[in-house]
Amino acid sequence: MTSVLRVDSIQNSSGTNAISLDSNGVIKKPALPTFKVHGGSGAGSKLDLTNNTWTDVPYGTAEWNVGSHYDTANYRFKPTVAGYWYIQAGGYMTYASDAPSQRRLAFYDQDGTLLQETRHFSNDSSTYGTVHVSGIYYMSGNGTDWIEVQTRIGNSTDGDFYYGQDYGGFQGYLVG
Repeated sequence: MTSVLRVDSIQNSSGTNAISLDSNGVIKKPALPTFKVHGGSGAGSKLDLTNNTWTDVPYGTAEWNVGSHYDTANYRFKPTVAGYWYIQAGGYMTYASDAPSQRRLAFYDQDGTLLQETRHFSNDSSTYGTVHVSGIYYMSGNGTDWIEVQTRIGNSTDGDFYYGQDYGGFQGYLVG
């Protein structure tokens, strides 16, 4: 005799669904820690970059922030749940007339350690465009570790970084 256990949801002790399974077999986790933030609406959020200087990207508008793991006041991913997190950030770089030699986007931690960086090198119009950085990082969830996004333009006096809803954002979710 074969036994079959049929469950369409798993609840926590307070009765809230923690995991559900729909009729197509899709697993849903309604409280999965995740966030998506950006600058203001549209394309409007822009940083005027200083030559060869790292600049914090102030992603301060949350589209969602399930579990409040992104600090919109200090522009930092600061999870309160321990585990491995996938995070990704991006934006759009431009310049007026002084073509930069490079455009960069990076993750830094609370100790000022560079965790991951994307660089694009050129001395022509190819330094226009999007730049993204992503990775998976273990976070302690104890409130002392965090990650922020910084950008930098090289050898240009008029570089700009757009990070509004149309051009950029910072997002992540708990992998496990």
